[in-house]
Amino acid sequence: MSNKINEAMGNMWNCIILDTKVKDGKKVCSIKNKDGNITYFDDIPEESLDDFIRDIEIKAKKQGKTANEYLDELTHSSFDDEINAKDFKFRKLGYKFAHDFVIAKDGVKEITHYLINRNGEKLWQGMSTITKDGVLFNMFDVSIQQQEVSTAMYKLLDKIKFEKIEASYGSGALGTNYAEFMNVYQISKNPIEAALATPAGKALNKALEGKFKPVDIVITEHKVKLFWIKK
Repeated sequence: MSNKINEAMGNMWNCIILDTKVKDGKKVCSIKNKDGNITYFDDIPEESLDDFIRDIEIKAKKQGKTANEYLDELTHSSFDDEINAKDFKFRKLGYKFAHDFVIAKDGVKEITHYLINRNGEKLWQGMSTITKDGVLFNMFDVSIQQQEVSTAMYKLLDKIKFEKIEASYGSGALGTNYAEFMNVYQISKNPIEAALATPAGKALNKALEGKFKPVDIVITEHKVKLFWIKK
């Protein structure tokens, strides 16, 4: 790495790594997040890298952000664009998907989910958190049912990355999952079948192609607790 590139990188070393490879006989670089699981930019010619890095820092400063904040916002905006490019039912009704993303001081990732209607109004659809250990907990309050909104939210969360889901389905105002679980469980007496029949279970496995299964299911009079883990 040249001194010129090192100087251009500045504080960006705290939030990115570089991946260099040979493509068509030339060295090209990818800029990734520190964990290496998100690619911000790909196939940058090595000789252009120092100018490319400086341009990122200039754009970040113009927006009053750190390079890390700028890159995260850019990436999460592209996540929304990718979801909105898909043929979800809510898109046919004129809604767009959006989310906010922050990392708290304790390292917990906080994700707020929205729909944007034809008038540009931002409608809150729920919130998710992902611990440093990759445990996801979410509270969804979807305003238009059976339009694949929850499926889109799980698609987004899969891009942010998590290892397992801690779920709690109560019988209160947001009790759809609890009600569907109990409807199936009272007939089948099979808690796994009942969990898979919930709106949450259906949306999760539709979004992530059936990769998760329910475990450690605890049923009480007013609540069902469980974990969803990868098969």
